[in-house]
Amino acid sequence: MSNTNSIFHIQNISNMKQYKVLGVCNGQGIGLFPFKGDKRFKILGNLEVRGVYFTPKNEQWVDNFPGIPLFRDLKRCKNYLEGKKVHIIIGNPSCGGQSILRISRKKDFKSTEEQKADPTMVNFIESVHHFKPHVFGKFTQIARSNPRKSMGK
Repeated sequence: MSNTNSIFHIQNISNMKQYKVLGVCNGQGIGLFPFKGDKRFKILGNLEVRGVYFTPKNEQWVDNFPGIPLFRDLKRCKNYLEGKKVHIIIGNPSCGGQSILRISRKKDFKSTEEQKADPTMVNFIESVHHFKPHVFGKFTQIARSNPRKSMGK
């Protein structure tokens, strides 16, 4: 992915002063860190359906993103963000059959039906359809674009 197509060149989309960002399936927020502390962006929350990322008090999330909600399901996320515009959705859903690691270890692809049933991908796609952001993308692809350089830092 070239830097000119990067999410970090978002200033070309409009003249807004602050873009609202929603994470979808970013675990403890890996895809949201490039936006943290940058006044051009406001992190609205992270929707994560994988139980492994939750602890009883979600201490790591609270330490990294104080005051920002971590949602367990799309319905609660939609209810909380009702009436708010989401400009960017940044996600890190499971790679499924597209993963090079999966192919190298198991030597096969997931079927289309298995990929459709992946809850991380389903939530990512449903979030994009519901919130209709200006920009959306998968963090691992976007990170290759050298965000710090692109963001002028």
